[in-house]
Amino acid sequence: MSSQRPIPPHVAGFINPRSSGDQVYIFKDDRYILIQVDPSLTDTLLSGPHCIADDWVSLEQVGFSCIDAALPNPSAPNQVFFFFQDRYVLVEVCSTPGARDDKLIDGPKNTLIEFANLQGPQFGTPDVTLQVAWPADDGYYWVYFFKDTNWLQFSFKPGADGHGVSIRSDGSAKDIDAYWQSLKKVGFNTVDMAFPRPGGDGHEVYFFSGTQYAKIWYKAGESPTCSANATH
Repeated sequence: MSSQRPIPPHVAGFINPRSSGDQVYIFKDDRYILIQVDPSLTDTLLSGPHCIADDWVSLEQVGFSCIDAALPNPSAPNQVFFFFQDRYVLVEVCSTPGARDDKLIDGPKNTLIEFANLQGPQFGTPDVTLQVAWPADDGYYWVYFFKDTNWLQFSFKPGADGHGVSIRSDGSAKDIDAYWQSLKKVGFNTVDMAFPRPGGDGHEVYFFSGTQYAKIWYKAGESPTCSANATH
């Protein structure tokens, strides 16, 4: 049985699909920023903080005042799935912060219904989503969902023209500590945000929990290893 956090934070991060891979959008509560990260992990604030409702027309349109998780659409450039509470949408990302040219592609849809055969009612909307650095299989892409102290692996295929998703389940939710020994090592029994190392090949991921982060190396089917201790 999963352990529930009393108040999960509204925080999400993802690589800006309109960048060369070195920019990251970070959403927290009702605001967001855009940063640039170089290989030495020196970050530069490019824009923000801004109010989500002011700049993201599509999110304001569907009442997403905050974001719980974000997953870039692996089958379409410049598109991102945004999750908030029990709903999700697919959005074409704005050209630049404040441009207000983002577009709603699909949704809002009920996460519990669309992903029901995968999660079951106990899993709910994810805290963190992460695309696995693994080739697609017949159009299906591997994804990790993290929720409270549990995680889930499955593959999904975005529908034609971005409408709907098809799911291939890979079993039920598992305890994070049971597989992610690297996260257990640094004391992360829950995860608030994760995104691949900017400019990397997807196998190195930054995980954030509370005020700390750690860089984890992983390969699908192998036990993840921690390349750094948790850092404030």
